[in-house]
Amino acid sequence: MSPYAIGYALGQLFAFLLFLIPVFLFLRAQHGALAMVRPENRLLAPGLVWLQLIPIFNYVWIFIVVRRISDSLAKEYAGWESDSIFGIADEEALKNLGKRPTYGIGLTYCILCACLPVSVILFNLYGSTTITPENSAFYTAIGFVAFSLILAALVCWIIYWVQLVVWKRRLRARVAFAGPTI
Repeated sequence: MSPYAIGYALGQLFAFLLFLIPVFLFLRAQHGALAMVRPENRLLAPGLVWLQLIPIFNYVWIFIVVRRISDSLAKEYAGWESDSIFGIADEEALKNLGKRPTYGIGLTYCILCACLPVSVILFNLYGSTTITPENSAFYTAIGFVAFSLILAALVCWIIYWVQLVVWKRRLRARVAFAGPTI
């Protein structure tokens, strides 16, 4: 094996490991948000978010995780109304009642991530192996679409991640204020 091939393989391995760091931090944020929800309001065990690390399966599982985290947060906020003094919910709980926190941006992120492999498959099905002046517009368009999808998915991922952290902090503040439940 040539030194160039070894260097290339090590570079690819390093890039992959570098990519995994934010993925693990993101999954930890999802896990933490679910862990802050009381067990009776959880629609998914926190440890099950880690199943998103399974290739191919994760394209389906991420939709389920995003929906169940959102519904668990909504259930938790709905439960705050019944936990409050005199049955009157705090202003923030009333404002969020009936909403699905983090769901909109989370679903957008999931759809964009699911479109990425579809664009690669279409590219491989309809593209030829060599770029010629006749098909260069096709390759340019596919490249632009793929880049746009990647950029949009990255932006939505970051926004969703920030929303998860914000909701986790709200739940933590609520638990700290109200004290542990029996």
